[in-house]
Amino acid sequence: MLLKGRNLKTVIALLLCNLGLTLGFYLIYYSVLFLTALLVYLFADKSVVIAVFLSVYPRINFYAFVFFGMIAFTTNLNLISSLYATYREKNFTEKRSVDFSFGDRSTSLQWKMHKHIVSGFLLLVIAAGLFNFYRTIKNDSFTLKEALSGIIITSHRGNSYVAPENTLPALENAIVARSDYAEIDIQQTKDGIIVLLHDKSLWRTAGLNRDIWSLTYRQVKELDAGYWFGKEFEHIKIPTLEEALALCKGRIKLNIEIKANGHENSIVEKLVVLIEQYDFEHQCVVTSTNYDTLIKVKQLNGEIKTGYIMSAAYGDFYNKDSIDFFSIRSKYISKSVVESVHSAGKEIHAWTVNTTSEINRMKSLGIDNIITDNPTLTREVLSLTDATKTFIELLNQMLNHRSFYRIVKQ
Repeated sequence: MLLKGRNLKTVIALLLCNLGLTLGFYLIYYSVLFLTALLVYLFADKSVVIAVFLSVYPRINFYAFVFFGMIAFTTNLNLISSLYATYREKNFTEKRSVDFSFGDRSTSLQWKMHKHIVSGFLLLVIAAGLFNFYRTIKNDSFTLKEALSGIIITSHRGNSYVAPENTLPALENAIVARSDYAEIDIQQTKDGIIVLLHDKSLWRTAGLNRDIWSLTYRQVKELDAGYWFGKEFEHIKIPTLEEALALCKGRIKLNIEIKANGHENSIVEKLVVLIEQYDFEHQCVVTSTNYDTLIKVKQLNGEIKTGYIMSAAYGDFYNKDSIDFFSIRSKYISKSVVESVHSAGKEIHAWTVNTTSEINRMKSLGIDNIITDNPTLTREVLSLTDATKTFIELLNQMLNHRSFYRIVKQ
């Protein structure tokens, strides 16, 4: 009855309202993107500007559309309520007589109470929406980040492209490059301390032709693990796993590979204790080429995700117990391998992917995680779509025009 003769007016009001909301949203949205690009350019390291922007771009989209949905819902609800109140008031005015009766005053009072109830409900909806939006931002968990990131990027041995592998600077640079994970290798010293090291010998990374298990940690920490990479990294030490956990806590996830060398001294037990001590169960995965090692990890703590490292993909390996994902050399990964692993409810990670063509191939196959020596290049290749090209071109133009940089710095 209230809409009788007012259908067109109502539709036009709703269309104009939502058109205005949409235009306003896109104006604000692109302004935020431009401002973000500018801030990233001004304050991020120039070598990772594009990677940093692309890493925050999905979250900007997520928060923007959540916020827009909340505002659009409450605004439309408020408009509908206002139209309802206006139409009802007009109907009431047209029907009432000049002489006000008690019944009229009662109806008017009931209508005022009704308006207060509707207004209160709208305020509650807005408050609840704002509260949930605040909690979403405040509790920006690693899980949410992964959900927004698409294919996960893991920096191989830290960011070994710009710093000595398996060192604290490599981990710090993996964080700077906005990697989702940093992959590290762990072994034990003679006295049972877990350290970051890939080879069993210290020759390649520290210039000493001795195996890691033949030296105590005191001897190991005297070695220089960075001079070979560049003069600026001289005197960098081989870090302990505990130092790596302390550095990465709340900043980046870790892919911890246990190197099986036959000289482990309760390394799995010690690793799990450290993971629990630093509350890292949901901020790391543990990988190994040794299946029995992964079984032991699961027995000690079933919450820790485990990955089985394979040089090649062959046979029916998909249904192994105690395995959450498979880490496979990229050249052996095909569409059928990906489909088989996914059909078993497991993830597939590809290593070590460093070229644009191979990154694109992994992307087209739909793998879950790319392990790479160059996380910056990988981020750019994975994220570069039509929706981001305008802003990438903008950043590239900024990087290529020093005069612009001088202007915005003034």
